Amino acid sequence: MNLCLCTGAKGYHIDRTKDPVQFALCPVCNPTPTCPQCGGTGHLIKRDPHRDHITPGGCPCMTLAKAVDRANGAQIPTKYLGAEFSANAVLPAVFAQRLTAKQMDKMLSIQSDVYDFAEQAHRFINKDLALHEEQWTGVKIFLTLMGAVGTGKTYLAVAALKRLIFHHGHCGRFVDFQMLLSCLREAYAQKNSEYQILKPFLETDVLVLDEFGKLRTENEWQLEKLDNIINSRYNNNKITILTTNYLPPQLQYNVLEVGLNQPPVNESFWVQSLPDRIGQRMYDRILENSYFVDFIGLPSLRHLQAQNFLQRYTTALEAL
Repeated sequence: MNLCLCTGAKGYHIDRTKDPVQFALCPVCNPTPTCPQCGGTGHLIKRDPHRDHITPGGCPCMTLAKAVDRANGAQIPTKYLGAEFSANAVLPAVFAQRLTAKQMDKMLSIQSDVYDFAEQAHRFINKDLALHEEQWTGVKIFLTLMGAVGTGKTYLAVAALKRLIFHHGHCGRFVDFQMLLSCLREAYAQKNSEYQILKPFLETDVLVLDEFGKLRTENEWQLEKLDNIINSRYNNNKITILTTNYLPPQLQYNVLEVGLNQPPVNESFWVQSLPDRIGQRMYDRILENSYFVDFIGLPSLRHLQAQNFLQRYTTALEAL
């Protein structure tokens, strides 16, 4: 007898028996095997007196299976497969207890902003006919999540990507910029086409570009590849979510002025601004088309996790 692996809520689960770990349909909640419309085949059959018309995989019961395939094709890192919007603002209760009321309010506000962007992105991709053309004027197609290391930027970016894939049926990709550069170098070494590497990231409905600005600013080749992606998606009105540790100049100045979460001064993301890292031309395009959401003033979730682990470890030792 099969057991529900998704608690009956989503219809899919994270299958950690696979290598790599991936999304999979829940054996209980998968609607296809018991679908009365297709008889479990997944094919849509239109009866005709002369000839039946079959649409392979066209039955509505296949919607979830297709979403699972798209999510697995998005190349989301294993660490973030479980990322979701939630009532406790992405924090388990043990972490939430370590935040001040002000920090929790900010985390909830950030989550709301990212969720709203995902819903607007869905309507934009679908070219929502309920809205007139002039209502789309000024709509932002980029979302830039910025702040110190470990504050939950990538988690919420993936939560938005998953919502657009699973709830709204769009295609998406996740890419760490440094990893993309490694793939391009490998393509050169094997004399493969650079365009074939870049094409999925240029054409997908939604792109999450992680660690934006984490590149060698003196390396013109790296800047050129980054500019190719940003410029293409800018020109083609493609939804793009960026995560970065670097701030716009004015915000950087304000943060340093008040001393919020200021780490050692030799850390580059407090010394350099976002345009310092990516160049003014690219920054201007992002500034024009992006909502900016800052995570300033929030603690590192990784540090909280480490503290929680050490606390549990110490308690276990004391109990021996």
